[in-house]
Amino acid sequence: MSALERRYERHVERPHGLPAGTRQARAQRAEVTAYRDVLYEKFATCVELDGRLAHPSDARWRDIRRDNALAADGGVTLRYGWLDVTARACQAAAEVDRTLRRRGFAGGRPCCPGCPVGRDPLPPSPIRPVPPPRKRPPAPRVSGPAGRRRGRDNGLRRTDPAPTLGR
Repeated sequence: MSALERRYERHVERPHGLPAGTRQARAQRAEVTAYRDVLYEKFATCVELDGRLAHPSDARWRDIRRDNALAADGGVTLRYGWLDVTARACQAAAEVDRTLRRRGFAGGRPCCPGCPVGRDPLPPSPIRPVPPPRKRPPAPRVSGPAGRRRGRDNGLRRTDPAPTLGR
């Protein structure tokens, strides 16, 4: 476990009541093996911790392809660096907490009076299920002769004799 991963566990996960994720979780896709820094498998969420030594700039596209593969399988990846884990630990924990709550987690806890974890109500998900189509009530049935004589005028056909001129 890297120093950044230890700090994430000590400063983000534990003090905020987040579930313990699986460290260095092995992910096999086709013939490529990848390792996820922290995987919350039950919630289909992955946290990647990007330190400069382990993640040089030329490896950026490999990381993007790995994130895209997880998204294609219905998961989500959150990425954090040193500053996020050390100076912004509460904000990072709040983001992880909101993501996990959207996916079924009961919720974390604030570590101090100013901590934002669990304080904001969970907004409705922007992805809403499509409601089933509404059943239309059947059209009213018209009884009598008018119901049988519908024409182009939507059933408003005259049945009285036409007026005559000069009579």
